[in-house]
Amino acid sequence: MGFQPTVREFEEVAEQLLTGERPERPCVLLVDRWAFLDGRRAEVLRRLDRRGLGPVAVIEPWNREDQQGRDHGRRLDELGDDVLSVSRGVRDKPSLQPRSAAPGSIEEFRGELERAVMRACTAHERRSVRRPSLGGQAGRPGTGD
Repeated sequence: MGFQPTVREFEEVAEQLLTGERPERPCVLLVDRWAFLDGRRAEVLRRLDRRGLGPVAVIEPWNREDQQGRDHGRRLDELGDDVLSVSRGVRDKPSLQPRSAAPGSIEEFRGELERAVMRACTAHERRSVRRPSLGGQAGRPGTGD
């Protein structure tokens, strides 16, 4: 796809995403669904999700063959619906591409990764068009004076 990925730990960038400006580049966040059971991580994910960072697309890879995952799948789905309601809502918009709740095979992951990158890029480009840079600073609409 021509991108140069950077892989970083969630804890490294979570605070920056929560308190800083929107990301300068498109981002894809891989979420381990078991993190929904960790109250601290779930709350950070919830806050990030509610921020509506369009250039940050979320993927939740999931091994459907894992018995423990199948045993807890419904509970994790419900927790994920609460924690990532904005991201899941964007991802679930009507599309020509069929998709499952979470990519469970390498082929599904590859397809979901490509769609996530495109969602993040599109959101980033839209943001860039809406906020033209004026001398390196985000411009504000004039009042017509």
